[in-house]
Amino acid sequence: MPATPENQPATDLGEALDALTPQALTFEDGAPPWYVTRPDDPLALLRTRLAVLRRPAKFLVAGHRGCGKSTELNRLRVDKRVLARHQIVHFSVADQLDINQLDYLQILLAAVGQVMEKVVGPRGLELSEDSVKELLSWQRRITEKVDSRGEAAQVDVELGAKIGFLSQFFAGFTARLRSEHQTRTRIKELIEPQLSEFLAGLDLFFRDVAAELAAKDDGRQLLLILEDLDKIPDVQRALSLFDQHGLYLARPPCSIIYTVPIALQSHARFAGIAAAFSEPIYVPNIRLCHKGDPTRPYAPGRTALQEFATRRISSALFEEGVLDKAVDWSGGVFHQLQRLLDAAVVRALTRDHERIDQNALSEAVSAMRIQRERPLSRADYVLLDAVEKSHTVDTDGDSLELLHGLNIIEYANGERWCDVNPLLRRSLDRWRSLQASEDAIEDP
Repeated sequence: MPATPENQPATDLGEALDALTPQALTFEDGAPPWYVTRPDDPLALLRTRLAVLRRPAKFLVAGHRGCGKSTELNRLRVDKRVLARHQIVHFSVADQLDINQLDYLQILLAAVGQVMEKVVGPRGLELSEDSVKELLSWQRRITEKVDSRGEAAQVDVELGAKIGFLSQFFAGFTARLRSEHQTRTRIKELIEPQLSEFLAGLDLFFRDVAAELAAKDDGRQLLLILEDLDKIPDVQRALSLFDQHGLYLARPPCSIIYTVPIALQSHARFAGIAAAFSEPIYVPNIRLCHKGDPTRPYAPGRTALQEFATRRISSALFEEGVLDKAVDWSGGVFHQLQRLLDAAVVRALTRDHERIDQNALSEAVSAMRIQRERPLSRADYVLLDAVEKSHTVDTDGDSLELLHGLNIIEYANGERWCDVNPLLRRSLDRWRSLQASEDAIEDP
């Protein structure tokens, strides 16, 4: 965590910038001081399932970027009931691979590498000779296909040393998948013509790991948590990944959690995608008002956002009314509130002010509004207009891109409903005025 004293609220604006650094909170030493208890508990059902399930299950966890998914998953990772039944391997797909060039084969290979690195090697699991032989066969074929020398290392040593070699190989190979386009292309050319053989080897590896864990850990299962697939920038790429290859991503015989874009869950094809997984999990944004009525505030939501701010920044650093306005502009998205406050702090510091005033916040709002306005087309405004009037979002591609990009924000309180990002309301009003003027000219 940032170096604020004992992680207490920052008492000056210089400290506030550190306290507002975006990050997922961790729970190894208990709930951190900055953690805010949400009005909902979005992963409660998931924790229950993992605590009682005796067979592997697969889950898709959807939500807007910045809604708190990573923090809630970190909370799940230390849940005693979950840990009693699972050995958890958690990693960020975005850290391991190029998020802009993902395919299902890269994700599966990265998962193998992470299990080798974090479970097999450190735990000294004794994989079967058949499993090690299959992994070494992958290693040789990959090396021959990818390396210009066309040479594969021969490993004529005892089984344990072979496992160590394979752990090192997969760690280095994943790094190459992230950085080298040629490697990604050649791996696809190598594996897809022999996909059934590859998947059979994958099954063998994960079953081996599961059997070893069960024997050593009183029946504990393997649980993979693959984060940051919700950061795929293109909704269509995410759709292609899960619509065309979701069965393969759900195939490894262990429990798996994937985080996915909220727009995927809203797509017309999601029902088919979800068939390969257990009940979808949704992490909503924090609603600040009742559906369609901003004059009726939702107090628990507003309190959660205010606490999110004041656990990081002393309330004394806000001029009267500024924090309430910042919460309004956040739209109930933790990350948007953090970015707004960060921008306002910089503006206050630039003027040598000791507190965040209304002018600093207004300038921060204007800057973020302009960033959101720039890529919007006239057609986008038509869609935003419809969302604000109906509080629903269509399942067409353009609407889902607006949802994916947080121009439309989704909420849930017994029912799903949407609204325009508050940063764009003034932009939308201006567009409506222009439309009215154009209509008046055309029809005097």
